[in-house]
Amino acid sequence: MPVIAQNSEQYVELIDAVEHVRALAIPATPAEAGFELKRLSVWCPMGNRDSRDFKIMIHDALTDLAEFPPDLLQKACAIYRNDPDPRCDFFPRPGRLKALVADDLRLRKQLLFRLERLLAVANEPPKLPPPITLGELAQQAHNSLEVEAMMAQISGRTCTPLPHAEYKAELERRTEKKIHEAVSDKQLCPKMAGRMLEVLRDFINNRTDKLP
Repeated sequence: MPVIAQNSEQYVELIDAVEHVRALAIPATPAEAGFELKRLSVWCPMGNRDSRDFKIMIHDALTDLAEFPPDLLQKACAIYRNDPDPRCDFFPRPGRLKALVADDLRLRKQLLFRLERLLAVANEPPKLPPPITLGELAQQAHNSLEVEAMMAQISGRTCTPLPHAEYKAELERRTEKKIHEAVSDKQLCPKMAGRMLEVLRDFINNRTDKLP
């Protein structure tokens, strides 16, 4: 899933898109839905119904259509009203109207879910790399020395092992460089890096013989 940076132009556009689609997914109020049903009843009469039956039918229709936004109810009523099928001369059951715009509502909900997921990911705090220890940094420095020696052998160059004192000095230099790189990569805070640098020489002296 792509991650959109906060305060970027894309982030602002994403917020606008989420708000727009959220508005399109807001269900119609009973008054809005009732108005559309009343308009439809002008064209498609309910037959001979007394006032009690009429109220029950409208109540049930409002309940069944409660999740649909007003523009989709208007669309469903318009489609039904313009259908040349003679059966559409009479007032429809709620399920008939729902079927006309169910896909529209489903697509809106899917789009809203995707947009809100993108926004949630964009609002998550950045994930930092896991912290690293001084021993791991020293091991990386040691590995770089070994790789250089192996590459020299492969290329046919003479590779003389460093004397122990020079090896420790070079290992200390490379480990110090690794510490600074870890700070740049956000794997170490400056305070922790400072502590590592304070004990680096003693650490190398005590651990040199333990490195593979």
